Amino acid sequence: MASSIWVSRRAAKPAGIGEAPRNEPRDDGTGTLWTATIRGEPTARRRMHEVVLIDGIARLVRSRPARLWQSRAMAQLLNRRPPRPFAGELALDCRVWSMPAAGEIDESLLVEVLERAAIIASGRQIRERRLLAAEDREQPRILVRLARFSSAG
Repeated sequence: MASSIWVSRRAAKPAGIGEAPRNEPRDDGTGTLWTATIRGEPTARRRMHEVVLIDGIARLVRSRPARLWQSRAMAQLLNRRPPRPFAGELALDCRVWSMPAAGEIDESLLVEVLERAAIIASGRQIRERRLLAAEDREQPRILVRLARFSSAG
């Protein structure tokens, strides 16, 4: 059985003077390594799980809205991932714009998506989490920023 391999022959664009190559970790002096915007309404904490019966035993599983949001977020992040997942201690900064009645947002769903998209090596390496929330009815989104964690400060 023959297999085919597709190879891109397109040359990489040279980086501008003083710029890091695309998809390479950048440090802009603030420790920022990576940023991305995930479009769509994030799942509220109260809607993240549901109880289902499996073989007569009640189980707590991810809800359908949470799984749909994860799938949409994965599709948006796959072309934004670094060459290798980030290792080492990180700080996560999330700025969430959502509907006013969305409720409390849980960043653990986002951390799981970052891990599944191979942006971070493990969710345990995030030592600091910041979550800022605001309203935006027209364009709900999450701005995600990963930075080096510094224990001083």
